[in-house]
Amino acid sequence: PDAIFDLTGDGAINAEDKAVLVTDVLDTAFGDADLNGIVEFSDFLALSRNFGQDDKGWADGDFDGDKLISFADFLLLSQFFET
Repeated sequence: PDAIFDLTGDGAINAEDKAVLVTDVLDTAFGDADLNGIVEFSDFLALSRNFGQDDKGWADGDFDGDKLISFADFLLLSQFFET
């Protein structure tokens, strides 16, 4: 892995780096598909339209980065969902 992705500077590229990317670099939360800073119903709709599909990205609801829209992505969205 390329050291440029080590956003925490700890010598490892892991979930902590992903969290820094989402919260500090993108200034948003997991589940914010449209990157408007709020995890809301429109983000849920993006995830639900693509649920079960693979080879997808963040805007489609792949919030854990595994290229599959799954229950794990829904759980991430639900943790940060604003009513």
